[in-house]
Amino acid sequence: MDQELSNDQVNTLLSAVSDGSIEVEGQKNSEDVSSQKGKNLKIVPHDLTKRDHVIRSRMPTLDIVYERFVRLFRMSLSNSLRKFATLNMHSTDMVKFGDFVNELPIPSCMCIIRFESLNGSALLLFEAKLAYALLESFLGGVEKVPTKMRSKEFTRIELSIMKQVMDLAIKDLEEAWLPIHHTEISFVRTEVNPQFVGIVPPSDLVISTVFKLELENETGTVGLAVPYATLEPIKNKLNALFHTESEKGNQEWREKLEEHLKNTDLKIQVDLGNSEITVGDLVDLSIGDIIPLNQDAEGELDLLIEGIPKLKCFLGVSKGNRAVQITRAIDE
Repeated sequence: MDQELSNDQVNTLLSAVSDGSIEVEGQKNSEDVSSQKGKNLKIVPHDLTKRDHVIRSRMPTLDIVYERFVRLFRMSLSNSLRKFATLNMHSTDMVKFGDFVNELPIPSCMCIIRFESLNGSALLLFEAKLAYALLESFLGGVEKVPTKMRSKEFTRIELSIMKQVMDLAIKDLEEAWLPIHHTEISFVRTEVNPQFVGIVPPSDLVISTVFKLELENETGTVGLAVPYATLEPIKNKLNALFHTESEKGNQEWREKLEEHLKNTDLKIQVDLGNSEITVGDLVDLSIGDIIPLNQDAEGELDLLIEGIPKLKCFLGVSKGNRAVQITRAIDE
């Protein structure tokens, strides 16, 4: 259309569009399409209180705790087995507890532990072939586990021996947690069937950490699953990048420093008094002359420690030896 509209015609057209007396081409079709999309849209309920929606950020302090546990447990295990063992942290992930349990093989050598101050439980587990390798090593074997033994049930005697290894791990884990949060970790019970370790509901999240343990002739994994709900009260500590040492650590340093200070040698002197004389009197001194001092012999004397007056004392005799009796400290 070549005809140009005047200003009045343009204003009239815009007013008609605003009033709705003229339909704009394509507007109705767009509304129909939007309405059709609304009919086909599926509304999915979203519960913000579910554990699934917890922000899965890294906890750098938790990694520090586990690295300390790796060093401690590696040393404890090597000393108990009388042979070298290598332990490394392999992976850490946050999964649903139900999914975690479903992936565990049967049998598994598992131990339920409890964080007393956090009022929560956790799961410590040893891969079956690794557990049998540890048993062989404790009993003087060669650690090489036959394939047929890796799927057989654990006996009560075998579980009682494995409890010694679990006790070592619990002790080292408790010590690893000490600089971050003081909590006692106690042993609850052992299990071999994953279906009987319901420490939290299947939908709850757990922080699953896998450690790789290498012995001389066998390699396996050690797992630790801690529910997020157990660590939630101290999540601010676990998200922090830096931490000061624990009170127990500071107390140990104070005790060691105090012990060393108590064994330090000091020079002690007693000031019996002094007097001023001229050089002429000094030259004329002879045997038997008496020099009067400014200090009463029966009064309190100054006791100097490394040349600094610290105490008051009386001069006397004890068991035939010259001695002093401490009376009081000198106020600085």
